[in-house]
Amino acid sequence: MFNELNNDDFIGHNEARKTITQQLISGRMAHALLFQGPKSIGKRRVAQFLAREVLSGGTNDNTASLLRAGNHPDLHVLQREAGKKNISIENVRELITRLQLKPFMGKKSVAIIDEAHEMSIPAANALLKTLEEPGSHCLIILISSAPHLLLETTISRCQKLNFGELEKREIEQIIANIARVLGLPDEQAQTLPALCPGDLSALGLGEFIDNKTLIFSSTKEASAHLKNISARFQTINSQLKSLVSCKSSTAEYLSTAMELSETKNDSDLTWSSIFHFLGHEMRKAPPAQRESWANLLLEALEDKQQASERNLSQPVLLANLFLRMAAI
Repeated sequence: MFNELNNDDFIGHNEARKTITQQLISGRMAHALLFQGPKSIGKRRVAQFLAREVLSGGTNDNTASLLRAGNHPDLHVLQREAGKKNISIENVRELITRLQLKPFMGKKSVAIIDEAHEMSIPAANALLKTLEEPGSHCLIILISSAPHLLLETTISRCQKLNFGELEKREIEQIIANIARVLGLPDEQAQTLPALCPGDLSALGLGEFIDNKTLIFSSTKEASAHLKNISARFQTINSQLKSLVSCKSSTAEYLSTAMELSETKNDSDLTWSSIFHFLGHEMRKAPPAQRESWANLLLEALEDKQQASERNLSQPVLLANLFLRMAAI
């Protein structure tokens, strides 16, 4: 008998948990699922726990230990390889070949395709027949933070589960759990939720987490990284305070914008720090200025989206944002 997925398994996403639990208990699991929602909210972790339940069937076997070790023979994880532009048709064909084999340990095989929208068009087309008729022993889980980039024929073959942004209390609980695992000091851990309005992307933890097990590959390096994130957040906050209080020149605004854009991997952290600062200024502002700060926050959110989707210059966007900030 299947176990219910509960708060010990993953935090948030109550509707997705309810749907998955109902399907597990009824024994009528869809053959292909699409987990869609923002980055860094736990979609992959939910997929991992679902795989655990499907592969173990709730029995007292060694499924959990094999998954923790990253070597369960019936779990197949596919994602874009580092340095590659997409998930290739060769990658997908190899996955299909594996799924055509009988399960090694039990009755089921599970495939997880992370950021499935990164499949090339030939790769996505090659997967269609398997998505439509995967075999009674297969469960295929597609995960995507940009489902609009998937083929319509891919989406139509899957049951969609929507994952929304995490609530503040859920973010705090997740970060508290991470801090406990990594041994992060309380004073540093307590600064991190402010950087995470709805998701954990600003923390940049992906490179420290093993792709197969979702366990930290190096707790020491991950802890050092989060300490650096905490310090960086406080530095950016101080810079923004200085810009507002001193009413700096255009050249100084551009200089600060260039400095904040030097490290490409810091982009999420920089924007999250700015959103937090603008929100703080809005809340403490006198009533006459509150609307101006609120509008500026909305404009900043649009700026980040444009920087990402249209590849616009981040230093220019930030410099213009600082000029508008100084005008309030």
